[in-house]
Amino acid sequence: MSVITTRPGILTLIITLHVRPENCDALLAEIERTTTDFIARQPGFRSANLHRTEDSTRLVNYGQWESRELYDRARSTEEFRAFSARVAELADRVDPVPCEVVFTEEARTPSAPTDHDPDPAAG
Repeated sequence: MSVITTRPGILTLIITLHVRPENCDALLAEIERTTTDFIARQPGFRSANLHRTEDSTRLVNYGQWESRELYDRARSTEEFRAFSARVAELADRVDPVPCEVVFTEEARTPSAPTDHDPDPAAG
């Protein structure tokens, strides 16, 4: 599970990938595969969280690294450059936004749903 922290020095990247709906599943699979097999094993990697819009025209990757330096080191590898080229073939546009987390809040009630709770609407 990802932990979002305001700790100084953490690099947060919010990357929006604009994609044609017919390429969305292939792009999603590429990002999942490379993140699991390579990126997650790089020094400094903390987390990746991939979101798909309802119309499948954008993927939003919320990722965190221990530092900008470690992220840049991972990006300089041949494997990462090859991954970026594959992403560029599938995405129409990639908009990375480096950020600093300045505030977080979580539910404080015992009844707040979690990922492990059954869907109450499912009845």
